[in-house]
Amino acid sequence: MKENGTTCSLSVVMPAFNEEVAIAAMVHDVVDVLSTCTAWIEDFEVIVVNDGSHDRTGAILDTIAASQPRVRVVHHPENQGYGAALASGFAAVTKDMVFFMDSDGQFDIRELARFFPLLGAYDAVIG
Repeated sequence: MKENGTTCSLSVVMPAFNEEVAIAAMVHDVVDVLSTCTAWIEDFEVIVVNDGSHDRTGAILDTIAASQPRVRVVHHPENQGYGAALASGFAAVTKDMVFFMDSDGQFDIRELARFFPLLGAYDAVIG
């Protein structure tokens, strides 16, 4: 939330490497949860960086992005590592605020709601 109490736009960056088993559920979950956070988020995008995956991660992401306009995919032709995947995702951001999370199911996007009340008081909220 911005200091004046209005909502913000949010970019979620998700690096992915060989995540074909979990990626579809994770991306859909992020979109579904953020779609319900209208008290805090006026608009959002999900940017998934396929970091040179050798499995079907890229193809799965392309299928999702084709049917879900809030999802964008950045493809690295070869694995460049976590830091490079984050950098590529950050470079693709178009919204006011940025959140990043792993795409392997390690984190629950629902916990992001605990961050929103803190945004008006701090420059960064990290957890």
